[in-house]
Amino acid sequence: MKNKLAVDFFREIARNFGRFISIFFIIMLGTAFFAGLRSSGSDMRISADKFYDDTGLMDFKIFSTLGLTDEDLADIRKIKGVELVEGGQTKDVVLSTQKAEAVIKLIGFSEKINKPYITEGRLPEKNDECLVDTQIFWFEDYKIGDKITVSSDDDSDLSSDLKNVTYTITGFCHLPYYQEKVRGTSSVGDGSVDAFLMIPKENFKSDIYTEAYVTAKDVRGLITYSKAYEDKIKVVKDDIKGLEAKVNSRRYEEVKAEAEKKLKEAETKLEDGEKKLSDAKKKIDNSKKKIKTGEKKLAKEEKKIKDGESKLADGRNELIKAKSKLKDGEKKLESSENLLKDKEKELKEGEKQYNSGLAKLNKAKNKLDEGENKYKTGLSKYNEGLAEYEKNLEAYEEGLNSYTEAKAKLDLAEQAGMAPPEAKARLEGEKAALDAAKLKLDEAKTTLSETEKTLEASKAKLEEGKAEIAKNEKELEAAKEKLESGRKELEKGKVTVKDKKAELESGRKEIWENENKLTKSEKELSDGKAELAKAKEKLEKNKEKLEKAENKYEKELPKANKKLEKGRKKLTKAKRDVADIKEPDFYVLDRNMMEGYVSFKQNAERMDSLGNVFPVIFFLVAALVSLTAMTRMVDENRMSMGILKALGYRSSAISGKYLAYALLATVSGGIIGIAIGERFLPLLIIKSYGTLFTGVPYCMTPINYEQAFLALLAATASTVAATLFSALSQLLENPASLMRPLPPSSGRRVLLERAGFIWKRLNFTGKATVRNLARYKKRLIMTVVGIGGCMGLLLVGFGLNDSINEIAKKQYIKIFTYDASMTLNSKSNETEKEEVLKAAANYTGVDETIRIKSLAVDLTHGENIRSTNLFIPEDTKKIKDFLTLKKRTTGAEYAFPAGDGAYISEKTAKMLDVKEGDSVNITGDGKKQVSVKIDKIVENYVLHYLFLSPELYKKLYGEEPEYNTLYLKFNREKVAEQDLGSKLLSYAGCSGVMFVDELEENIDRMLKVLDLVTLVLILAAGLLAFVVLYNLNSINILERKREIATLKVLGFYDNEVAQYVYRENILLTLFGIIAGLVFGTILHQYVIVTVEVDLMMFGRTISLTSYIMSSLITVGFSVLVNWAMYFMLKKIDMTTSLKSVE
Repeated sequence: MKNKLAVDFFREIARNFGRFISIFFIIMLGTAFFAGLRSSGSDMRISADKFYDDTGLMDFKIFSTLGLTDEDLADIRKIKGVELVEGGQTKDVVLSTQKAEAVIKLIGFSEKINKPYITEGRLPEKNDECLVDTQIFWFEDYKIGDKITVSSDDDSDLSSDLKNVTYTITGFCHLPYYQEKVRGTSSVGDGSVDAFLMIPKENFKSDIYTEAYVTAKDVRGLITYSKAYEDKIKVVKDDIKGLEAKVNSRRYEEVKAEAEKKLKEAETKLEDGEKKLSDAKKKIDNSKKKIKTGEKKLAKEEKKIKDGESKLADGRNELIKAKSKLKDGEKKLESSENLLKDKEKELKEGEKQYNSGLAKLNKAKNKLDEGENKYKTGLSKYNEGLAEYEKNLEAYEEGLNSYTEAKAKLDLAEQAGMAPPEAKARLEGEKAALDAAKLKLDEAKTTLSETEKTLEASKAKLEEGKAEIAKNEKELEAAKEKLESGRKELEKGKVTVKDKKAELESGRKEIWENENKLTKSEKELSDGKAELAKAKEKLEKNKEKLEKAENKYEKELPKANKKLEKGRKKLTKAKRDVADIKEPDFYVLDRNMMEGYVSFKQNAERMDSLGNVFPVIFFLVAALVSLTAMTRMVDENRMSMGILKALGYRSSAISGKYLAYALLATVSGGIIGIAIGERFLPLLIIKSYGTLFTGVPYCMTPINYEQAFLALLAATASTVAATLFSALSQLLENPASLMRPLPPSSGRRVLLERAGFIWKRLNFTGKATVRNLARYKKRLIMTVVGIGGCMGLLLVGFGLNDSINEIAKKQYIKIFTYDASMTLNSKSNETEKEEVLKAAANYTGVDETIRIKSLAVDLTHGENIRSTNLFIPEDTKKIKDFLTLKKRTTGAEYAFPAGDGAYISEKTAKMLDVKEGDSVNITGDGKKQVSVKIDKIVENYVLHYLFLSPELYKKLYGEEPEYNTLYLKFNREKVAEQDLGSKLLSYAGCSGVMFVDELEENIDRMLKVLDLVTLVLILAAGLLAFVVLYNLNSINILERKREIATLKVLGFYDNEVAQYVYRENILLTLFGIIAGLVFGTILHQYVIVTVEVDLMMFGRTISLTSYIMSSLITVGFSVLVNWAMYFMLKKIDMTTSLKSVE
């Protein structure tokens, strides 16, 4: 008997092979999606763990603000739980390429910790070789063997820090802690690291380490991101933090001692220089004293022999006259010097008056600025009031429209005598409320008009003030020019006085020369005169030596003073630096402070979240349809079950046949589905994320037995349990009862029958359709749920595609509205920068330009940290032509932030858990940490932004922002972008040009891979929809075989019979589509937040096209299934079907 039952089992499969295959494919689809998607997050973590272990990713990065020494590393090694410790050295430099100026981080590579994953080439073997970040291809197409030369951003010499600045490329690589395309912040260039170069550590000359890399013991066997790993790491981290006081104190003393030593050396050097200068001055002064003494002695000797110089009396008289003339010249010189002093006094008085006028002008400007600020504040309030008025006016018009419609309906109802009395009273109340609202709107409009007039008056007054200030500025400028003219005349007078002094000095020299001539001619003088002549000659030689010494001293004095002044400044700075030395900050950072590591973890968790919803719904729909198919199969075989029971088969054996049928279809479909889903779906997802994460090259997709078992168990339990329950409930009856068909369910009046004006207009088939829908409620619910679930999944797939594809359009058409950006060369001088700025502004077709300071910084709020772009425009009014700031949910536009507040992009705020009114800390660019209040959260889709006004930047950092980027706006159809880019790049002041078209293409290219995931979702949901519709419709026809045969007997043609069935299918499909639209919209919001990447915010809306496409696909599948069902309906034999009960 068992063999006969087995034969019947296989015949049952053959008879209902379509049903068997349908259940097989439904379960295969459900389990594949369920197990595959739910395994994706786990497989992402396993792939990352494999990569981290193979590359020896550090468990901790330790750094101190004063650096670390070998002694510090030795102390870390002694900690229990520490496996390896290596000192790391880095240096941020600049690489000039053809496309742009790139900021490069030089990293000393290690063979144990943070080993590079080489994608091409080999490790460096010489000091002048390097491994290059694969991201370098963004700037230039380098090849192995090419040479790269780096430099500092300020053109200073790097030889004090590095042994080599030119390196030969030996290969390209990834680093495990740089998983995202973001490489961190820098104090060089634009503040953002673009790529890294790995070089041998021997290139670094310093013995001080920038940071230390540490790995922990006994953690390699643990899966990264797991709680066990986090718990293990926390213990070691706490122990390392215990070294903070010791390391900080030791390093502080070392740095301070070294600084004090250098300070002492500088003081000694300065003292030596001052002493040499003082000694030289003393030597000259001593020589002058000796000469004066000699002159006095000679004068005494001359007096003694004066009586004998009768023959030289005439010469003496001439000499006296010359001296008298010399004295007259000295008096005139003194008079000229007094005149110069008077003019100098007058000049000082003029400067004093000029400064007083300048102060008054500045005071007037400040007062004007205050008035302008008040005007801006009033204008802002006026705009807010206008927006509120427009909003209320729109609400009033909507209310008036609603009232008008309601009034029209009431009038119709009154004409028909069906209007309830309270409706008219309610409408009159609404009219009164609308009139009151209109009155308030009119009052608000009047107030706004008055405010507008007041603002116009204030603006006119401000313009008058500006004109007055401009006038005063011109007067001051004229006064300044007069002062400059006076200074020039004064300098000219000083030069004239100096020339006169030189002439007098020349006269003195001439007198002394004449005296020498007279002395030489005194041959008849005694030996005393000869000795006097010798003494005079010696004195003249000493004077010449003194003059040479004085000339040399005067010549070298400015240089010496300049050198000494420079030394004093250095000494002052060194003293200040020593005084500013504080104990360092000691940081122990685990992997959770690596942005890419955390981002990958979050994306894996997003896949877990997505796996908790999307595949579950997918699976539930599949299981529901399978359950229905098996339940219906058991019901159809009621008579066969009765015959088998009458023949003596036990209930367990009979139910076992159907149980085996369900098990075979479910288990075979489930096993194949799990094998396909767990192998290919995670692989597809990991590969897709590979476009966003540069550092996870592995795709590990092991069988996730937990999810496989759960999927198989759920599929089997749902199908088998329903089959078993249905079979056993049927077998409770006796064979005679089972061999008789179940009586049809009694008909009932439907709700629509009570609406006579509708019911009377329905024909026979219409009424039958309504009654059948109400009669078979179970089939109604199952069909609506099945179609609604598939429709919802389809809508999510199309909605995800919308959310991804609208990113570039919204970012660079609706928010950032510029057409190109130019990066200024940080190495260029101001003249070179001005040249390229003028060239950009004057280029034919360029309508408008604005300068921007763009800087990569780190924002922190609580425990959250995020690398963000600081955005400061030169003109906060003009920026509205290049940037639109608004709230995404309401569409309300904002002016650029002013005052002490900043705006933050929506995704950034969400990741930092920041709300309006909160404050965030800004660090980076080598500047102090500052805090700023967030006034508004604005819509943004690509990257993270913090928007500041230039005034707030100056207030925070005490300096004017240095603008490094220029935005250009032009008509893209009229401007040749390639020509514009080439011309701007030809200037030394330009380091790079980027066009918005390229940005849009880059974003679309990067997100294109996510279209593959979306396509899989759409295809899977579409396939499921087809299978669900096919199963439910085939079950519907098989259930009503006798009913359809009866219609044929009554004379209905095949087309009429088909329409009879199709009408129900169409209505159920429409109900399912409506349910799917609601369900899909809700599910889309959850899914989009779950799969969103860190650097982007996906769109939150589904396009009308996607709603239409999802509906059309569902309708299309319904039409296709109806077409297939037509042939099934046509094959129904009237006699056989009606006799089937017998």
